[in-house]
Amino acid sequence: MNSPVRSWKVWCFQDSSWKENIPWDLWHLHQIIYFLNLFIFSILINCLQV
Repeated sequence: MNSPVRSWKVWCFQDSSWKENIPWDLWHLHQIIYFLNLFIFSILINCLQV
């Protein structure tokens, strides 16, 4: 059986109509913050490895 969380994720990615209700600026801001966190995290890992 699919867990509710997985079903919700599948619904989110397949049905993009819900994104139209969200301001695109806010949507892009969320993605930018996500990538910034990955970028900073990768830099921290590189610094710790040195």
